[in-house]
Amino acid sequence: MTFRLPAIFMLTLALTGCASYVNIPPDSNEDIAINAINAPPTPGLIAAALDYVLIIHPAPQRPYAVRLPVEAGESTWGKVLANRDGAMAWSQSAPAVPVYDVRSIRIRGSDAWVDVVVPQTTDNRPLVEVRLEGHVTGWKVTSVRHWSASVIRQRESTGQYGPTTSSVPVMELTSPDSDSPAVNNQSTNESKALDDAIEQPSSPSPDRRTLTPIRPVKPDGDG
Repeated sequence: MTFRLPAIFMLTLALTGCASYVNIPPDSNEDIAINAINAPPTPGLIAAALDYVLIIHPAPQRPYAVRLPVEAGESTWGKVLANRDGAMAWSQSAPAVPVYDVRSIRIRGSDAWVDVVVPQTTDNRPLVEVRLEGHVTGWKVTSVRHWSASVIRQRESTGQYGPTTSSVPVMELTSPDSDSPAVNNQSTNESKALDDAIEQPSSPSPDRRTLTPIRPVKPDGDG
């Protein structure tokens, strides 16, 4: 029997306990990668990346919102929002608050990348691409790159980020944020360019949507 190389690669990493190959959104309709945002270790990866992003780009006010792909379930939201003072899940019906928009997650074995659009920057580079490694021993940030709003629009126009996510129930946590990236491995108004880059849908979208393909982009150095 003949096996395709990607299938063997996936099986080998699965047996060794590693998160092998994850694309969120999917790479294509025939993507062999895992596309489930609620499957381990993706929720923990998002939480670790967001921990670091909130350190280098603190929320300009509270409450602030986090936006995840619509497929995120209750357990994923719980892990991502846990112990974040003033954090809530983004909702179209929620008041205007700063938004941390998680756009994509990519895992390649022990390496991972998470793209987060932040609500406020001083240099008009709101797309933060966080690179992490680990998984088995806990995710640790190894490098960060910042991209301008024009890069966000470019990726959106090529279908790499797909449509914006639909509304989710508002959840607000009041417990202090005692976590920090250094321990658990885990910069008031937005510019017009950022508003255009994170355009919200004019009307509520369905509870489920078809994710648009994303072509993985690996950073080639620190930004």
